[in-house]
Amino acid sequence: MDCIHCGKPVPAERRECQSCGEDNGFPNVRIAESPAEVTALDARLRDAEISATARNCRGVLDRFGVAVLSSRAVIARSLSIIQDLIDSDRRTYTGYQRQLASGSRIAEDNRYDLVRTQVEAALFPNCQTEMLFGFLSLGNSTLRGYGAFSMVLRDEMISHRATVFEENLLTLSTKLRLMLTDPIPSGYRAVWQRRHDLAKAKLHSEVTAVTQDADFPGILVADRGGTADSDFIEVHIFGPINRYTIERIYGENPRTREDRLIWSKMQRQLRAQGIAVEVI
Repeated sequence: MDCIHCGKPVPAERRECQSCGEDNGFPNVRIAESPAEVTALDARLRDAEISATARNCRGVLDRFGVAVLSSRAVIARSLSIIQDLIDSDRRTYTGYQRQLASGSRIAEDNRYDLVRTQVEAALFPNCQTEMLFGFLSLGNSTLRGYGAFSMVLRDEMISHRATVFEENLLTLSTKLRLMLTDPIPSGYRAVWQRRHDLAKAKLHSEVTAVTQDADFPGILVADRGGTADSDFIEVHIFGPINRYTIERIYGENPRTREDRLIWSKMQRQLRAQGIAVEVI
């Protein structure tokens, strides 16, 4: 893109103009706002609405979209990771790529971590180290394969730097028979303010004339226990978060006595910091 201040070219992966230093916005948001992405998503949305009308459930689909407008960005992690994050306002939570680069995390020996760097680089060329990954949730949806405790992020802290994506790119690549060297097709991502449109485009076939509003959370997030078989809309956030980014944490009571003691202490810490806690 051209700089909004001086008109000189701005690299796709950079926020600031290399010529004048002007902030040109978050790269993931700029990608989602591009004409190609917007046009392709509009086309998918029209197809979804036509399908729902033919199946006599357009009203239900529209209600689903309204519900998703109130959805939240959630990051599921282990008790120990969350404990470390809330212990100090100097602690930050960063993404997988930055954790690898700093040595604070080691890639696991599984098929996903073997290709994760390539996948994230395909989504965000040359700025993948800046990205955090979460999921879009209604209510207290969980993704236990990613962690037993879920952090609900404050909208005002992430909405300007967050985008949404159809699903895990590795899963989508398999469905669309894409090579990771291929360009990612347009229409599968959106800015935060259009997360309901992406949800309608993706999930319209899950909605029927007898679908109830109470079914919407389970349509948006299907937690099947693991990372490979669960289905959800990814949230991509540019930059780190800290404890001030968290609005609420929910999860089940831990099974071990040691973890229950940690969780009990954490609940007191969280409430003292103005972070709501809910045991589900």
